[in-house]
Amino acid sequence: MKKQIGKNNKYPEEILIWKKGESIPSWLSDVCNIIKLGENGEPILDMRKSGEGYELITSGTNQILVKVKNEEDWVCFGDKRIFSLSNKQLELLYG
Repeated sequence: MKKQIGKNNKYPEEILIWKKGESIPSWLSDVCNIIKLGENGEPILDMRKSGEGYELITSGTNQILVKVKNEEDWVCFGDKRIFSLSNKQLELLYG
């Protein structure tokens, strides 16, 4: 969990974060479309390539849950919403 180091009302005070390649947290797998399970039973998320990044698809639909501009960006969850932040944005907002 990350907590804001300053005050920016456009972003949640506290967030949970995930980056592609890490173990998928339940807050993400619960709302993202899962296309299959991996060898160890881990969910494989429905990810579509988009420019330098990717899009995650909402569970049970064909709609975009979150668009990540760069493969190195973070998917964040806070205040009941999911959004992405670059490394620089995460550093400036959450330290």
